[in-house]
Amino acid sequence: MEEKKNFLMNAEIAFVNKQYSAALEWYQKVLEITPDDLYVLSRAGAICVPLGKFEEAMLYFGRAKELNPENGDNAFNYGNACFFNKDNTKAFEQYVEAEKLGCSDDVKPRLYYQMALLCSMRQDIKSSLIYFKKCEESDKTGLISLNPDLISEKLKLYMVQQDYANAEKCAAQLVAINPTDFKGYMVYFSILMARKDYPAAEKLLTDAEQYAELSDENRFALTMQVSALHVTKGDSEKAVQVLEERKKAGGLTNDQLSQLLLALAEAYSKNEKYNKAIRLVNLAPPVREMEMCMEKNEIVGYEPLVNDLKQ
Repeated sequence: MEEKKNFLMNAEIAFVNKQYSAALEWYQKVLEITPDDLYVLSRAGAICVPLGKFEEAMLYFGRAKELNPENGDNAFNYGNACFFNKDNTKAFEQYVEAEKLGCSDDVKPRLYYQMALLCSMRQDIKSSLIYFKKCEESDKTGLISLNPDLISEKLKLYMVQQDYANAEKCAAQLVAINPTDFKGYMVYFSILMARKDYPAAEKLLTDAEQYAELSDENRFALTMQVSALHVTKGDSEKAVQVLEERKKAGGLTNDQLSQLLLALAEAYSKNEKYNKAIRLVNLAPPVREMEMCMEKNEIVGYEPLVNDLKQ
């Protein structure tokens, strides 16, 4: 038994250090000595999941379930292996059985989360939201309700239901939980714009610029949203100012330049400067071709348009 103890200790050390392949080998050595060790069977099955060995996980969890069929955690683990092996029907059957048998406190929230996901996948929105609620209610730590994945899933469901009030709450939570994630700001911004809450939308964009981690692409997207907000509010002159400043700064890709010119055209048309707007609309489509000609010093027929870009 001393040998088993050493194998198990090595497995646990490897597991803690996320050396999953090595951990699995050590657990398998333990199972060679005691093949019906429920703890080791569960650990081996759990390791197979991040390794992508889902069928092998089913074998370990299935054996644990055979040895202790009245344990809800074993049914849940086996259901998870089925889920990752893309057998959703069997997975849901096992989750239902796990709920009936009863699970430990740390497993129960995960059980309801998985059931919510499966209901969402089959477009049963009402049931999915109920299971998400059960998930949050059963979590004694209170931490799962702060999980961005859970909030994002709920947000999608509320949007499908056109429940924009609850969708807005979820979007606000996403930003609050991860204020450096630009994507969360954009999701929240789109909802605020749909609800015509322009003061809140403007403040949100200011926060995004100040706190989010912005790539060059994100900064361009932020500029476009700022200009769109000004246009929507009826301040097209401000929108023109924002876009012109971005155009003069340069460093845009072909697609970004096209988007910016079309946005400028819309802003100028709102200002009733139709000639300028039409000129920009005509300029936007050939941007890619024009820049290729510029690289080859073959600017034929585009001289006036190039001058506009340089201004």
